[in-house]
Amino acid sequence: MAGVPKTKAEQLLERLGAVWERPNEIALYGILRDARAMIARDGESALLAHIAAAALERRGDLGGASAYRRDCVRLDPENPGAHINLGVVLLKLGDNKAGRDSLMRAADLSGEAGLKNLVLLANLAEALWVCDDRASAVLCLRMAETLAEPGNRGHLWRLADAHAALENHLRAVALLAECLAAGEAVPLQFGLPEMGWLGERLDESVALTDAQHRSLEFAEGVAAASAAARELPSTELDAHRAELLAETAWMRGRANAAAVSQS
Repeated sequence: MAGVPKTKAEQLLERLGAVWERPNEIALYGILRDARAMIARDGESALLAHIAAAALERRGDLGGASAYRRDCVRLDPENPGAHINLGVVLLKLGDNKAGRDSLMRAADLSGEAGLKNLVLLANLAEALWVCDDRASAVLCLRMAETLAEPGNRGHLWRLADAHAALENHLRAVALLAECLAAGEAVPLQFGLPEMGWLGERLDESVALTDAQHRSLEFAEGVAAASAAARELPSTELDAHRAELLAETAWMRGRANAAAVSQS
């Protein structure tokens, strides 16, 4: 029995998923153009607004994306995911209170299910932190950590970013190493605009921990990672994976040094 044919909007979402991991400007422009054309021809829909917003986010146009994220909320106001996505964009734009309020609305709509939503809790932790409700932020992040699935790189990625936002730099770097070990891809549903790297906050975490704790093991890890990188295809993602290999070696070196100092 044949499956139900996909709508044109669903087909467009598949196209977005196909280029999300390693996007190019031409493909993203084509998806955005087609989404806008479908909205103009067929009328607004939350799915088409989501596709347009995601394409703009992936291109780095957060201002443009925020307008479509607001459309998603207007068209599907009872959908917690629409409020989460809007809150994340607003936080990235520096509109912290509005971002927090959007995430709190998502929590209200989710009810008890929100307590089991790692993405919501991790982003809410960041929003509460930047709005100076730090005790609640720490509580949210602790709750999010309990929900992480072993080996789920999307979960590790979100937690690493949240820890960096809360200035838990050593924990953020440790999670970076776990991201590397967990595999190559981050699922599309996590909607991360920084697919090749974990964002400026995490980059800062790596820099801070490296500056404070540079060791022979880290230097050896860099050399090993550089050698491994030469064997990989020349892509930005592989270069960053090589850096994460170095961080993995560095974290192991710190653990070994701590064990020696305590013995």
